[in-house]
Amino acid sequence: MNSTGKHRGTLMILFPIALLLAAVLVSCAGKTEQKASGRDGTAIPSYIPGFAPADLIRYYGLKENPGKDGTVFDYINGGALVYLNHGLVGITHALFYSEDGDELVVDLFDMAAPDSALAAFRDEEICPEAFELPEVGAEVKAYNYAPDYMLYAVKSRYLVFLSTTNDEKKGELLKLAQDIIKAIE
Repeated sequence: MNSTGKHRGTLMILFPIALLLAAVLVSCAGKTEQKASGRDGTAIPSYIPGFAPADLIRYYGLKENPGKDGTVFDYINGGALVYLNHGLVGITHALFYSEDGDELVVDLFDMAAPDSALAAFRDEEICPEAFELPEVGAEVKAYNYAPDYMLYAVKSRYLVFLSTTNDEKKGELLKLAQDIIKAIE
């Protein structure tokens, strides 16, 4: 085989690769950075003043499509049924502790669609009546069951749940809620 044949063989291999690379570059051109979603965990800050992460962010999916940490039943067992009735497809979960041992929980319930998240938010089995209405940048229901303080908020396709075992940390929890709401697309 002469050198022309060798080059033709190399070109036959490299040409499709170059076309594929060009197509990828063109498809990415002009795209802007998207806001974080709840499902990838980036809506949950890695640093919360006064708290430290107890563990890695956990992901729970459905039986037919489990998350890296199992299914929603592994996390909330029978409590998942009411959420599943509203279209739940997964939960992103984070746990933090303060130096005093206070617990702070962040759960982002991915309800697959905004109307499903809103329906779950309005379901009294999930969010009972007798709630407070703090301002966090989204529709919210908050509950003070001393010593616990918790809230549910709805943003996009996510039902956001935050709780702390010390109601004196209410201010920190509300600030965290605002940050998470801003981060969700």
